[in-house]
Amino acid sequence: MSQFIEVVGNSDEGLGRVTRLWLRSFMQQFGEVIQIHKPPTSGDPRSDVATVRFAKQEQAEAAVTFLKSGNALLNGTPIAGDWKTQAKGGRPSSGVLDYDAPIVDSRSFLPAGSRPDRSRSRRRTVRGSPRRGRSESRGRGGTAL
Repeated sequence: MSQFIEVVGNSDEGLGRVTRLWLRSFMQQFGEVIQIHKPPTSGDPRSDVATVRFAKQEQAEAAVTFLKSGNALLNGTPIAGDWKTQAKGGRPSSGVLDYDAPIVDSRSFLPAGSRPDRSRSRRRTVRGSPRRGRSESRGRGGTAL
């Protein structure tokens, strides 16, 4: 399998008027397309990005060469592309998370042990209210009419 290729639109519309199937058929001129991911348009043409992956690295290299040339036109939309570099999220791309890393959120500002226990089952036993059962009119079984 090849590396991922990022495809962007080189117009004011970005990839807004490009469908995933159009992109797939366009890319198949370079070889077998294994995967295409084109999320719905975000409203910001500069942030709309599609990713493509080919069966062989040589096919992907031919596609990137053509996309970098500036001559790529897909149904009237100029497109460009290059190799995908890093994942844009804050986590590693391998899917391995550091579970020992400290979590910093609004709850971490409270001192330890200052949060009240919010368990309903414990609250019932503390207050001494008995657990309600079924009402007698809703008993099990009953007589058939």
